[in-house]
Amino acid sequence: MASLAEALRKVLLEVRVHAGGWATVNPTRPGGVHEHTVLERRNKVHELGT
Repeated sequence: MASLAEALRKVLLEVRVHAGGWATVNPTRPGGVHEHTVLERRNKVHELGT
């Protein structure tokens, strides 16, 4: 069990190291913008097959 706890501690440490950068990469957007861009991306992907 000690090895599992040590592995979990290492993973959590790695997540904490990178978590600050993740927040700045994708700042929150005004309401509806995320949904709109996802729909545009979905449509572009599905248009590739036609």
